[in-house]
Amino acid sequence: MKKILILIFLLAGVVGLTGCTILTDTTSPDTQLGAEYVSVKVGSSIRLQASITGDITWSSSDDTIATVDENGTVKGIKIGLATITAKSGIKTSSIIVSVEAVEPEHIISISGNQNILVNGTTNLSAIISNVTTTPQIFWESSNENVATVDSNGVVTGLTAGLVTIKASAYLEETITKEIIILVSAINDDDETVNNEINNKTYEIIGDIDLTDINDTIVGIVDDVLPAIVGVSNYQYTSSFPGTSSVLQLNSVGSGMIFHREAVSGGYRYYVLTNYHVVEDRSELRIYFGDDEDEIIAEVTVQASKTYDLAVVTFISNKDITPITFGDPNTVDAGDFVIAIGNPTGYDFFRSVTFGMVSYNNRELSGESSIYIQHDAAINPGNSGGPLFDMNGKVIGVNTIKIVDTDVENIGFAISLTTIFSFFESKNILYN
Repeated sequence: MKKILILIFLLAGVVGLTGCTILTDTTSPDTQLGAEYVSVKVGSSIRLQASITGDITWSSSDDTIATVDENGTVKGIKIGLATITAKSGIKTSSIIVSVEAVEPEHIISISGNQNILVNGTTNLSAIISNVTTTPQIFWESSNENVATVDSNGVVTGLTAGLVTIKASAYLEETITKEIIILVSAINDDDETVNNEINNKTYEIIGDIDLTDINDTIVGIVDDVLPAIVGVSNYQYTSSFPGTSSVLQLNSVGSGMIFHREAVSGGYRYYVLTNYHVVEDRSELRIYFGDDEDEIIAEVTVQASKTYDLAVVTFISNKDITPITFGDPNTVDAGDFVIAIGNPTGYDFFRSVTFGMVSYNNRELSGESSIYIQHDAAINPGNSGGPLFDMNGKVIGVNTIKIVDTDVENIGFAISLTTIFSFFESKNILYN
């Protein structure tokens, strides 16, 4: 599925080609007039458009610096200058291409201890790569009731909980880096908490009884699992141009039954999912994981691309208890959460993962929704699936995951604040 972004939106990197008319006709085959410069980065490409017509042959004066193919696409190989020439009959047209170095990426890294006690401190330091002089670092705490941070990166714990500390700097554009600090109210000498940033794990030494938590999770999953469904997006596609289109499964997402109405022969069920799960569909089907055929859904009842939310309905004689929504005002950083969905498709239908709220009111650049940041494992196919609190109430719709070699388990669920706004704007009944 789309977002579950690389922020799964899975963001694919491509080399862009920009069209530009940059070559000038010559009055003589031995004379070049109006030579210009264009630039390209090492490893990148531009596409040139010759002003001469006819059967054009392209050439480069130095293929070790820049190459050019039969379509006029120039690729930078190494730093230097190369003349690109287009020839058609006796007419030629040339331009000088300057191949420039790729500007190094500026990245902030933060070092320091991620665990402190209430009234304790830790001194964080930020390093920016590929700079000759370090610009000013600005520090910010996501919740100053849990911990504060001063201009030197000194974090002071105030109350037990999790807090996100952000370092920012401006280098042509603003760059940032965030880490999570655990503030603990632990005083016994025989019980310690250690977590260095490079470890990316919590090591807790001491006697902790997890039986109650385990029993609670099992009970919640047993209660809500029947209301978690798969949403299959079918589209008409053809194998080859000119051949007949065939209805085929295009993508798979997750959804949750949140409302039902009695109708003749059964119930009309309402399913909440992501807009990108149902986008561009020719037909939607609801999957229950059993041996029965998928149930064809009715038309999308309401949808919002802005919020990335949609509601679809289907009719069935199955007796399914809908999920219930929680209270957006009770979601806090540090709360345990449960995610259920279909990661990578129906081979792992209704997979359950467990985690913690990292930040309860996150805004993301370019997005209109408010998100809950959490670390319960989600993957493509989890899009549209529910995020539960430890009372078995839905507090979010999983939709985005950050994918990066330096990132582990940073997922986002659309918050109840956004979900309720969507429902109310569309006059959709819930709970």
